[in-house]
Amino acid sequence: MENKTNKQMQLEALWIYQGLNLRKPKLLKTLLKAKDAHVRAAAVRVLRQWQDGLEDTPKLLRKLVEDKHPRVRLEAVLACGFSNAPDAAEIAQLAAGHPLDDGLRHALNKTLRYHGRRNAAAGKPASQRKDGSIVLHPSRAVVHGGSLAFEEENQNLGFWANANDWCEFEFKVNQPGTFIVSIDQACAKDQGGSTVALTVANQRLVATVRDTGSWNRYETVEVGRLVIPKTGTHRLLVKPIKLKKGAVMDLRTVTLKLVK
Repeated sequence: MENKTNKQMQLEALWIYQGLNLRKPKLLKTLLKAKDAHVRAAAVRVLRQWQDGLEDTPKLLRKLVEDKHPRVRLEAVLACGFSNAPDAAEIAQLAAGHPLDDGLRHALNKTLRYHGRRNAAAGKPASQRKDGSIVLHPSRAVVHGGSLAFEEENQNLGFWANANDWCEFEFKVNQPGTFIVSIDQACAKDQGGSTVALTVANQRLVATVRDTGSWNRYETVEVGRLVIPKTGTHRLLVKPIKLKKGAVMDLRTVTLKLVK
């Protein structure tokens, strides 16, 4: 069995070396593999400061962002935010493959924003399909605010922890008429109940976010009907009205289905 007292003493020694700016890669890597998650997390904080001097930092971070303990993953994502490695953003995003609490979501969002991850499709208008429907994909959304962001890994809008954040979509209509509007949304257990407004011109629909039991389980919620009487380019805005718990929702698509 691992001697916890010994690992704690090694960790305290590591902190002393850190304070003296004396790098000890061998000791650091030993503690990054400790059985105690708190020791591993503390060692990652040191790695954050020393990483530029270690050739295998990307390899270490790639493993740490998928650690079994969320605290270690959090520290690893934060370390990616201080990395100059060209694949730092890609490495940080691996954490999205594991459960994300509010702290991890915020850290991942800030890290990706620091590294300038942007959507090439953002702001490009969606086209109406042959059947008259219009599907608004999150990659085309223009995001406003400091938290909400497009998650490339999951192909959704996530990190929606601020009720002041909102998004908008542009779309082209060549077959005007009445449209049934629905959203494809996910929300973790006991996090549902937030309300959002979907607005086109002077028409406003209100949706109540459903608790789907997981951020990875999506449900389609019909919101209501909108009338778009003219062809051309239009905008749809999605703005929170009330934030019920820690996050609004994860949004995968907004669909406008033409009523025949």
